Amino acid sequence: MEARGCGCYRQRNLFLQRLKRLKKLVGASLFLCGALCVVQAQKSKPVITLDEFMSATDIREARLAPDGQAAVIWASSPDWQHNRFRDDLWLWQQKNGATVQLTQSGYDSSPAWSPDGKYIAFISSRALTDEDTDAKDDDPDGPGRVWIIAVAGGEAFPLYREKLDVHAFAWSADGTKIFFSVQQQLTKAQEDAHKEEWKDVIRWREQERGDVLLAIPVLDAVAEAQKIPGPKTAVKKEKEKEKGKEKDKDDDDSPLPKLVKVLAKNDHEISEIAVAPQQIAFETESVSHRMEGLEASEIFLVGLNGGDAKQLTHNQAVESGLRWSSDGKKLYFNVRAAAGSFDGKYQDVQGRLYVIDPVSGKADRLGADFKGSLEEFTIAGDGSIIVEGLAGTQQQLYKIDGSKAEALNGAAGTYSGVDAAKVGNKFVVLHSTINDPTQAFVSDSADQLEQAKAVTSFNPVFHERAQPEWTTYKWKSDDGTEVEGVLIYPPGKKCAKHLRMLAFIHGGPGDADGNHFGADWYDWATLAAANGWLVFRPNYRGSSGYGD
Repeated sequence: MEARGCGCYRQRNLFLQRLKRLKKLVGASLFLCGALCVVQAQKSKPVITLDEFMSATDIREARLAPDGQAAVIWASSPDWQHNRFRDDLWLWQQKNGATVQLTQSGYDSSPAWSPDGKYIAFISSRALTDEDTDAKDDDPDGPGRVWIIAVAGGEAFPLYREKLDVHAFAWSADGTKIFFSVQQQLTKAQEDAHKEEWKDVIRWREQERGDVLLAIPVLDAVAEAQKIPGPKTAVKKEKEKEKGKEKDKDDDDSPLPKLVKVLAKNDHEISEIAVAPQQIAFETESVSHRMEGLEASEIFLVGLNGGDAKQLTHNQAVESGLRWSSDGKKLYFNVRAAAGSFDGKYQDVQGRLYVIDPVSGKADRLGADFKGSLEEFTIAGDGSIIVEGLAGTQQQLYKIDGSKAEALNGAAGTYSGVDAAKVGNKFVVLHSTINDPTQAFVSDSADQLEQAKAVTSFNPVFHERAQPEWTTYKWKSDDGTEVEGVLIYPPGKKCAKHLRMLAFIHGGPGDADGNHFGADWYDWATLAAANGWLVFRPNYRGSSGYGD
C-alpha cells in the first residue's frame, strides 16, 4: 500500500509539474500574443501630426465649489486663426453630470468661487462692450479686470471699468467683498508731468511701481454695472467726446474706481491674496518678475479694513500657495522646489510645506519625513491636508499627519492642481500619464481616489493615434550614486535595439521628467518618439523628487 501510495504521489507530482509547464507555455503564448496584438494595434493607428500635437488643450486649473457639487475648469487652447491662445472657463455640475463651456470670450482665467457657490469671479482682458475703444477683441494685452458670472446663467460683468490690470484677487469670507491688487496708479496730472519730464529719454524699468491692495463691495459694484449705458448711448457719448462737448475730468481725480477702498500699499507686486475672517495675508514678489534678490518675496498681514501691513516672514525663500485654516488661526504655505530655503541660508531644496502662527510668527515644517518634493496642497473640509508629492517619476497624493506623509491609493502617473470642498470630503484633481492627456477628476473622498470620476475629456485625438511606449531607466554615476531617467520608445518598438536616440534634458534642477503628459513647444518628447526617435529624459542630480 505504501509503494502504491508513493507511486500515486509521484505521478501526481509529475502531473502537476507538467501542468505548471503547460500553464507557463500557455501564459507565455498569451503574453506574446497580447504583445503582438498591441504592436499590431499600434501599427494600425496613424502617427500623430505636428498640427494635431500642437493643438492640444491644456487644463490650467480646476476649482471645486464650496459644497463640492460643481467645479469650474480653466482650459487654454491654441487659436491658430488669430495667432494666440484662448483661455475659457468650463463648468461641471454634479446634478446633471455634464461639463459645459461657461465663458467664450477667449480671455478668461483664474476662476474663484464665491463662498455661497452662486458666483464665479475671474480675470479677463475681454472688451467691456462691442463699441469699447479701449480694449479690442483681438488684444490679449488689454487690462485684466475682475469679472463675475452667475453659475445659474447670464452674462458676465466687470467689477470696474478703469484700466487696472489685476495681479491677484480673493473673495472675503462672507462673500460681500472682493480684495484685489493692482499697480499703484498716477493721477492724470502726475502722469502728464511724468511724460513731460521724460519725453526724450528711455529709462530702464521706468514704470516699475509697487502695488496697492483694494477692497470693492460686490453688490454695489453689481448695481453700478447695471447703470452702464447701452451701446447706442455709449457711441453717442463717444461722438460727443470727439466733438469736445464732454468736459474733461479734473486732473486730481483718482484713477481708482470710486467704490474701492485702499487697504494697503507695498513697494513690491502683490502676487497672492488669502482671506481669513479676521485678516488678510498677501505674498509679494519682484515688480520686474526678475529673481535678483529674495527680499521682495515675503508674507504680509493686514486687517480687513486696512491699516499698516505687518511683515510676517523674513527669510530667503519664495513662499506660495497661501491658505488659511477654517478658523483663521493658522496660515499654510509652501516653498516650491528650487525656490530657496525657509529655514536658513539660501539653498535649492525639494518642495516643502509649512504652517505658521500669525501671532507669534513661529513656523513648523509639515511632512518632513517625505524625501521627495511636496508641491501644491489643499485643506479639506475636515481640516486634513492633501498634498502632491513627487518621488522619482511619479507624483501622487498624500495626506499629511505632522511630519508624516501617508500615500493615498491612486492611479500611476501625475496628480496636480488639487482643490477640496469647504464642506464634506470631495475634491477635484488633475491627472495625466505620458500617453493620457490631463483631465479633471472629482473624488468623493481622499480614501476613494481610485474611484475618482473624470469630468473632462479634452484631446481625444491622442488615443486615436499610435502611442509611444516607455520605461524608467536607472544607471550609476562614477561614485556609485544611482541616477534615474525615462526612455520613451517609438510606437510598437519598446526595447528595440539600434534606435537613433535624442537626449531631451529638462531645464534647471527644480524640475523632473516622469509619467506625465506634455504637448507644447517645450515638451514634445512623445512627438519625437512618434517620429522614430528613442527619447532619453535624464533626471540628473538635483532634479525634483530625488531628495535634497
